Amino acid sequence: MTESEIHEKIVLLVTGMIGAAEVESSADDLLLLGDEGVFDSVTAFELVLAIEREFGIVIADEQVKPENLNSVKSITKFVQSALSSRLP
Repeated sequence: MTESEIHEKIVLLVTGMIGAAEVESSADDLLLLGDEGVFDSVTAFELVLAIEREFGIVIADEQVKPENLNSVKSITKFVQSALSSRLP
């Protein structure tokens, strides 16, 4: 799966969860987690589950941190890394 395909799927997941009909290019840097993020803890948990389902990966508790899941851009990089690490 290419980075572009991963990105597109992440955008669809995130926008579906925040109720946005379309995404602007600036949405890549939209803060999702933390005090200034758009997701509360329950939505963040739902996001983790949705990512696991969509990409067939397991996200360990220690991987649930802002540098991996704080924006569309960081999630895309995280998922790409997770998918490439499971290749033979």
